[in-house]
Amino acid sequence: MKGYRDVTVKASGKVVGCDPDPAVLYFRKGPDCLRFAFPDPPKGVASVVIRWKDPNRPLFAGLGFAPSSVGSRLPDIVTRGNNQIPGYYEYTVQLLDAQGQVVAEVDPGADNKGDPP
Repeated sequence: MKGYRDVTVKASGKVVGCDPDPAVLYFRKGPDCLRFAFPDPPKGVASVVIRWKDPNRPLFAGLGFAPSSVGSRLPDIVTRGNNQIPGYYEYTVQLLDAQGQVVAEVDPGADNKGDPP
């Protein structure tokens, strides 16, 4: 791994946004992985799921959790194992309640590139 591109996921009611969108990665020099942080999640949000739009073409080998980097009650979600295939990858961030029901979601993207310009 060559570092993380931080993605901040902010929500207000059913409106969710990711910053940056798209997140640009450089798999040869880095950053080559994503770290999602969730500052001040809405009440009722118990967990978060990241889903790749094309499950047959995931950008990363896996996802894990780390202590919140922004002081949130939700942990950060961290990726590992960039596939090193250039392209644009779409994913969904789903905010879930305690019963696993979707409270809100957003469909950002990641642009996977070899080297910085």
